[in-house]
Amino acid sequence: SWVLLTVPLVSHDQVYRLRVSKGDTMLQTQKIISYARASTDERLQSTSIENQLNTIKDWASLNGMTVLKEFHEYSSGSNDDRPELQKALDFASKNNCLIVVRSVSRLSRSLTIFSKIDRHLPRFRFVDIGNIEPSVFLISTLLGISVAERELIRSRIKSGIAQWKVRNPGKTWGS
Repeated sequence: SWVLLTVPLVSHDQVYRLRVSKGDTMLQTQKIISYARASTDERLQSTSIENQLNTIKDWASLNGMTVLKEFHEYSSGSNDDRPELQKALDFASKNNCLIVVRSVSRLSRSLTIFSKIDRHLPRFRFVDIGNIEPSVFLISTLLGISVAERELIRSRIKSGIAQWKVRNPGKTWGS
């Protein structure tokens, strides 16, 4: 059986029609897994994981990819020992598929993560970057930015807590 594909070319006003067999590799989609991470628990970030996974699904669909499995967890980006990340790396290696993450900051906010992911780097794709194999230079730069962003977040939180304590003398912060 045959399928008719209509392929518009951006650089021309012409449309080409291709007849290909359903078994042709042109019609097969690339298999991927998705990985999502949020810093705090589900109660405080109730939609973060869902939003990341939906963004990845939409991106995968636009790029002709199929999500085989989803991995997600709540853990600090500075923590390199994350069980779901390790499961995702193992699954991708065993099943020869890509790992798609919304952004480098969702993968990690730590430079030391590089020692864990360096051999897997060709498997990674990031929605924010596009469907390209990330270079060592690009990932190390974006991880550096993520670390700096983590420090800014910490600074703003500490400042906010200090201001709250000044405005609320006698009250205890936290539980």
